[in-house]
Amino acid sequence: MFGCQFCKKNFSTKSSLNLHIKTAKFCLKLQNKPLEEEYTCNACNKTFSLKNHFIQHTFVCKNIKEHEEIKINDYNKQLELKINQLNKQLELIKEENTKYKTENQILEIKLSESKKTIEIYKQQINTFEQLIEKNIQVKKEEQKTISSLTSTLEKAVSTSSSMISSSNSNNTINTINSNNHITQNINLTFPLNLSEEFISKKKLLITEKHVREKQKGMADWFYKEFATNDKGEFCIICTDKNRKNFQYLSEKGITVCDAGGNIILESLNLHAKPQIYKIINRIANGEKELYEQYNNGNLFDSKFVSNLSSKVYVKNDVEKIQSNASIKEKRRIMRETGMSEEEYNLTVLKKEDQNTNEEQNENENNTYEDE
Repeated sequence: MFGCQFCKKNFSTKSSLNLHIKTAKFCLKLQNKPLEEEYTCNACNKTFSLKNHFIQHTFVCKNIKEHEEIKINDYNKQLELKINQLNKQLELIKEENTKYKTENQILEIKLSESKKTIEIYKQQINTFEQLIEKNIQVKKEEQKTISSLTSTLEKAVSTSSSMISSSNSNNTINTINSNNHITQNINLTFPLNLSEEFISKKKLLITEKHVREKQKGMADWFYKEFATNDKGEFCIICTDKNRKNFQYLSEKGITVCDAGGNIILESLNLHAKPQIYKIINRIANGEKELYEQYNNGNLFDSKFVSNLSSKVYVKNDVEKIQSNASIKEKRRIMRETGMSEEEYNLTVLKKEDQNTNEEQNENENNTYEDE
């Protein structure tokens, strides 16, 4: 037997005695020594000097079991919440899937309908193309008939003009100018003043409206300030509207035949230009197109002449005779071609439109060349 010298306990083996001296709490108190290693249960706060005793305690400690059950219950509750959330999300996903399925079905239906409409449009386009081709052929045939009728009309006009020229030999009201164009002998009561001094006075009357209306506005200004007086009398007339020829008296009383209005254009571009540029610089701020319209060429051009000629043009007796002769010629052509009056009028109108378009194109080309 081996006895403990501190607490007088007996042990069968020396190893048991040594273990008792190192780990027994009451023996250590007698020895005034602390425990070298101490194991505490967090559930019940009991302490153990040996690890094996602590482990055996954990299997039987009630507090540990209750604590673990609480943890397990909390964990299960969290799992249930997550499962419920996932179920809700799954339901939402199912609802969205059903919506997408219905939308896909609607889109498929619309796609099929759009394909059908595309096929219909293709068929309509084909029919329109066929109609356009037919219309082109019809227009070509109409153009051929118009050209043939036009040639017939031109022949008729040439014969009527020969008839008129013979009648003019006995007409003492008319005179012939330098361009061999017969004009009515109108009494011009006062001369056209194109001097620098007179133009300098009149150019002060150019307004912003005249400049904005471009060549038409310039023609209105010239017509009011130069071509007429307070009594309504003219000092200039257009003797040939197609060639833009003018007739007026000079300051010396000599009759001037101005072909194309070139003398008028030269005088205005020479003397009226500075005043108009002042107005342009004042109003054309931010209006680049208006500024370039005047800055890239002469201020007065062929469009000005065209507008002025329409204002001062006077029909002569020859034109009156031609209008009477054209009625007889119209009846003759209708008899020869078998056309109705409506067909004849349409043919003449097309010819006049063609001549007007050619004249406008010529004026525009002249304007671009000046610019």
